[in-house]
Amino acid sequence: MFTGILMPRKFGAETALLVAIAGSLILRSVSDIWMIQNATVIESAIITMNRPKFRTSLVKFLAAMPAIAVVNNVLKWSIGELKIRLRSNMTKYLFDEYLK
Repeated sequence: MFTGILMPRKFGAETALLVAIAGSLILRSVSDIWMIQNATVIESAIITMNRPKFRTSLVKFLAAMPAIAVVNNVLKWSIGELKIRLRSNMTKYLFDEYLK
């Protein structure tokens, strides 16, 4: 019942947003795992006082920050946009039913 109401078409904007959310969640999980690994490398470089390893790890960390920020913002935007679209579709359906 709600599939036709909340998602009017099989391949519409809502489906694209769901795919974007799924992709963002996968990329976020990958980036979280990478961040844990990189933080471990940075900590081991600090403990062993290995300056070259520390610098390279820190540069990798700083270089990855913009990409991780983009993934987080795409996830946040797509969730918000999907909520708005689903609310709009539900409101339109209920309003049309009310006017019958």
